[in-house]
Amino acid sequence: MNSRNKLMLKWIGILYILGTIIVATTVVSITFLLGKDISMDMLTHITSCVIYIIAGMITIKLYWGIIYKDFGNTKSLGSWIWQTIMFSIIYLIINILLTRLLYLLNNLMITHNEQIISGYDNSGIVTVLSVIAMCFMGPLVEEILFRYIYQNWLVSKMKMCNGIIAIVIVSISFGMIHSGLSVLELSYYSILGLILGLIYDHTDSITMVIMIHMINNTVGILTD
Repeated sequence: MNSRNKLMLKWIGILYILGTIIVATTVVSITFLLGKDISMDMLTHITSCVIYIIAGMITIKLYWGIIYKDFGNTKSLGSWIWQTIMFSIIYLIINILLTRLLYLLNNLMITHNEQIISGYDNSGIVTVLSVIAMCFMGPLVEEILFRYIYQNWLVSKMKMCNGIIAIVIVSISFGMIHSGLSVLELSYYSILGLILGLIYDHTDSITMVIMIHMINNTVGILTD
């Protein structure tokens, strides 16, 4: 693992341990001063959004050159855009089918994570934070962490089955940070992570999977 990746993991660790405490305390203090109440779910959502935005800025600082180089190295821009669109459509269709299946199995149209997201007030600063975090910074941070750093590292260590086992492990890890206590939700997010992992393994384009993830989340926000 190179020095850039180690630095990224170091900053993310500090941010998610100390940053979460600082941000959550700040949010609670502001809402108290404003004389407003805030639920634990909403506090968690706002804190997560702020942390993702800060993490996104760190990611851009460290990896902008990698992302720009990856995009610039595409042999055919038209072909790259076409692949991104097609993979995005396939990913969205699979996401919709999995959501329907989740409903049939659990009588729940949205996951616990999505319930929290859909519960925020559709106006003001919370909406702005949510859109920036979920549509842009979240996908950027997660794809760099899970695909560019974790998957590349684990595939290099576990080469059996052409790295598929490593990709599956990364996908389950991806599912764990998105799901609640439900095995169904874990399976749902792990499958989505697996698809992104396979696309990255096939195309070797981190920019493409970032875009696919961004498109998926943006469609989710617009259709909520």
